[in-house]
Amino acid sequence: ADSSAMTAVYLTLVNAGTTTDTLRGIEAADATEASIHVSMEHDGTMHMTAIPEVPMPAGDSVAFRPLATHLMLTGLKRALVD
Repeated sequence: ADSSAMTAVYLTLVNAGTTTDTLRGIEAADATEASIHVSMEHDGTMHMTAIPEVPMPAGDSVAFRPLATHLMLTGLKRALVD
């Protein structure tokens, strides 16, 4: 894969526990870097910013989706398949 290739990852994480948890980072074997990002609109333009963590409320789920909080993989080592 192209070493500059990147992709966004969308999923839903569920915290079935009874206490709040925090997602503080991610790793991906097929990318040189993996991070948590959030997309925001500012003055009519979309911007993406890395964030250090995402709260995971007890007994709830957090959706990582387009134009919101999502995961970014950069430096892909191979093509990814759905």
